[in-house]
Amino acid sequence: TTEGTRAASLQAFAGVEETTLPSLRVYSMSSISLKKGTRVVLPLFHGTIRIEPLYCLEIVQSRHGGDYSNLPVWKGYRLFNDSSKRFWVEGQAMITTDNIPLGLRRFPYIPPQGSGEIMVQTDSSIRARVEEEEFERTRRTMSFRGQEYNLVKIRGAVILDNYQEETVKISVTQRLSGEVTAAGDHGKVTKKAPLVNDPNPQSGIAWEVELPARGEKKLTYVYQVYLPVR
Repeated sequence: TTEGTRAASLQAFAGVEETTLPSLRVYSMSSISLKKGTRVVLPLFHGTIRIEPLYCLEIVQSRHGGDYSNLPVWKGYRLFNDSSKRFWVEGQAMITTDNIPLGLRRFPYIPPQGSGEIMVQTDSSIRARVEEEEFERTRRTMSFRGQEYNLVKIRGAVILDNYQEETVKISVTQRLSGEVTAAGDHGKVTKKAPLVNDPNPQSGIAWEVELPARGEKKLTYVYQVYLPVR
């Protein structure tokens, strides 16, 4: 991989024939012979791709609560498929540095001219925490499947601390039960239908921001959720 440069096209290895069909790319090799009980790894293509360093944080709220006790931040890369024809299929990728393996990671599906992220390892130099507070509660606003619910409005913030000496880019996704009514820093909000036994929609917020060197960033949001009357 090469950071910040446009990729050369990926090339098939010597002896590998490459055929392109309308929705399929086929690789073939001739004269392969294996003894009983042996196996072989056949490299198909190689090349250089364009990448961008990226830190990632995924926050998944526990049901009707703000339990954010374990928030690992991952260091990874955004991969750019600059090909006009080649699709990159999802699979397992071996991550190495200086020929030292770091582990197997999920390689995302990336269409031509698209991009995707691959995570490498957690990084303790970026710390994250979530703070939430209830600021309004309206009692018995709805009944769902024989249960009465209160409408609770909550104000929250994802607080990021960068202990590195350089500015980094970080992608943050927050998934929660309820309806998001506001998100700062141009957070993109999505909403899905409620689950069968839950009156609340399933919502998400996605941010991608610059985190300054030795600095802090606070990503704010507001949402409302129906909680059962106890």
